[in-house]
Amino acid sequence: MGIRCSCGVSVPIAVAENQEVTFTDGTVRTGTATYTATNVCADTPELGTVTFTFVDTSGELPDRSFTFTSTNIDTVTCELVVEGCVVRVTGTGVVANEGTFSFLASFQDSPDLINDFIVFTIEGFAVTSGLIMPLPSGSVIAQGCQ
Repeated sequence: MGIRCSCGVSVPIAVAENQEVTFTDGTVRTGTATYTATNVCADTPELGTVTFTFVDTSGELPDRSFTFTSTNIDTVTCELVVEGCVVRVTGTGVVANEGTFSFLASFQDSPDLINDFIVFTIEGFAVTSGLIMPLPSGSVIAQGCQ
């Protein structure tokens, strides 16, 4: 029997190629973005974890690759929109060798045959920008937008 979750999201692993990321110093890089969301639930936010790994494939120096891992999830909210279900997650986490930052992640679970999307903001560090690269349907599994 599963754990009750009135609003939450699961992303076993989602990979977006050619994702643009803008850093707070104005640097813009393109690369591979990999996302996960595990046990993210409004009823038990302390059990959730999200990760965002960016591999800079631009060839420019310095390499701006990084991994963000949440250490605390503060809020999880669900909203039914025309395009599907959007789950917004806020909290704090760590970018290795950079420090602790607040984050906002928006996970969009779209109806069958339409792409899913993830927008990730690490306040004071970086944000997914430009065209948000679509993910295959089923990459984002949301619940709570009935």
